Amino acid sequence: MPSFPVARSFACAVALTGLAAAGYGMVDYWRAWPLMQDAARLEAGERYRRIPQREAVVNPQLPRPAGFCNATVARALVTVRLAMADAVVESDSFARFDGTLDDAALSLRDLLRCSPLDGNAWLRLAMVEVQRGGPTPAVVQALEASYLAAPVDLWVMRARIPFVARLVTSGVSGLEKPFETELDVFLDKAFSQDIAAVYAATPENARKILEARLKDFAPQRYAGVYRAVIATGIKPDASILPPPSPPAPRYPR
Repeated sequence: MPSFPVARSFACAVALTGLAAAGYGMVDYWRAWPLMQDAARLEAGERYRRIPQREAVVNPQLPRPAGFCNATVARALVTVRLAMADAVVESDSFARFDGTLDDAALSLRDLLRCSPLDGNAWLRLAMVEVQRGGPTPAVVQALEASYLAAPVDLWVMRARIPFVARLVTSGVSGLEKPFETELDVFLDKAFSQDIAAVYAATPENARKILEARLKDFAPQRYAGVYRAVIATGIKPDASILPPPSPPAPRYPR
């Protein structure tokens, strides 16, 4: 048993460590506040327009997570850096594209050190790594981690299914089983509008994976999904997904 003075010293040390961590977090938030405001606007649908210096992040001196992790700040940095990569493409500044992807990958890895169970971050890392080097084994590993961390999160599934469908269709192995399982759960539970959104986001050559299952829907559910797909601006090939039969009149004569 430690003596009372030793125990008290230990308690004081723990308290001071907690205060230091809290102070570090407050400094982190203070320095990151403009960045976090940017991230909030982007997540609300605003486009990132202030591009693209190498120092385009609002506060390029933000500390990378080390002994102390601030997942909120790390996630905001990911949001902005992914938006920067999109903006570089939209502004035709392709010479800077590789640099923005490198920054995004670095920020994603920092976030995952803080939040290793963030299934969306694993998915975004896989997407970035595909653009950096193609469908490498590291991409498959990141997707496996995404499936493990977020197996039935609808908002993650809506982005993951079109992405993995493209990889599976192009011959990437190792993802077939979790993809099939996720697709079955999604199509069984999701609303028609969500299914239509995933169908629209899936590359055309990969839609056959979804179409084979949609044709097996009960007539009423199939009709609802078909109308939702039409509402996205896509008209399916009638030889693959035929228009549903018109509903029977409510008051037959």
